[in-house]
Amino acid sequence: MHYTYYFAQCTGSRYCTAHSVTQYITGTLSHRYILLVWTLLVALLSISGNIIVLLASRKYHAIKLDKISKALIEHVAVADLGYTVFGVIPVLVNLAAQDASPFRAGALCAATGYTQYIFAIADIFLICALGISKLTFIRFPLRARLRFVIGVIFGERLGGEAPTER
Repeated sequence: MHYTYYFAQCTGSRYCTAHSVTQYITGTLSHRYILLVWTLLVALLSISGNIIVLLASRKYHAIKLDKISKALIEHVAVADLGYTVFGVIPVLVNLAAQDASPFRAGALCAATGYTQYIFAIADIFLICALGISKLTFIRFPLRARLRFVIGVIFGERLGGEAPTER
């Protein structure tokens, strides 16, 4: 006999974090604990990996790339951190506090869902910008200004600061 529990079913919000991802468990307690451990592992590795990338890039200058690629990689790490905070951690809370979770309904559920969506779109745009940047570098190696223009366009599109050329 299988019982399906959908996490964080919002009242009237289709962008609820765990509901839109369709995270569910069966009625057995062992499946819930396995999913809880897996989600905890994903959250810890995501947070630690992205913090390492940011520290290596900012503090220790370990990433030896051009400025635009380095800025795009840093922004991808920040977007991944945001997605982890607003996407993975609410699912973890829902798994741990099955019926007493604050993310099950209402404004908090909708806010995490919308914020997760914003970070996911930012991540997609940044990865596309990184790919286009590398493609223009290979296709037109002497036209570095074109890569700067692409960085400005995607920086403005995401609402962040555009990289400055020096």
